[in-house]
Amino acid sequence: MTFPNAFSGVRKIFLAELLMIAAEVFTIISAILMIIGSRNASVLGGAVIVFGVVFLVAAICSFILNLMGISAAMRDEPSFKSALIFTLVGLGASFVSGFFAQGSFGKSFFELVQSIANIIVTLMIIQGIMNLADRLGNAGMAERGKRIMMLILAVQVGAMVARLVSEIFRSNGGLIVAGAILIIAGIAAIVGYFLYLGYLKRAKEMLEFS
Repeated sequence: MTFPNAFSGVRKIFLAELLMIAAEVFTIISAILMIIGSRNASVLGGAVIVFGVVFLVAAICSFILNLMGISAAMRDEPSFKSALIFTLVGLGASFVSGFFAQGSFGKSFFELVQSIANIIVTLMIIQGIMNLADRLGNAGMAERGKRIMMLILAVQVGAMVARLVSEIFRSNGGLIVAGAILIIAGIAAIVGYFLYLGYLKRAKEMLEFS
């Protein structure tokens, strides 16, 4: 194995993405409950709390695994350092947003910074894998990475915009519209995760048998 640290890191990042897919599924379920609950408030309550807690646990575990994976991979490929920097930027933005009230400009701004940082992290990880593929002489993986980058960028930016629009509707009492937009955003995010997951799987195999 030519790059054992990168293999270990990519494997952890792969597992992190599996957890994030699970988290997005719970987001969609919560959005469906939001639509139902707008007509019958009794449907919400405990169910929303349970799904929210499960989403939070999945997201935290995913973040930790992703951080561990990036830290391991950068020992073999320095370009992963950029992914680590933007991971910390996203974490900082998430922390700061907690000091602002829901619906305020400050909260929206820092949530936007966090979303952009997360997209950049994904792109930087793909770039790191492309660099490893070049070093291994695997032109196919390097070319595939360019295509996946463009597709994921389009999907993730679309999902991010949809979430922002949903928040506007929810702040103004439009729970049904907000829920519907969140479902669309969740589905778009899952498509992006599967594209990314497929590339990580190929990268894991490339590194394992190099």
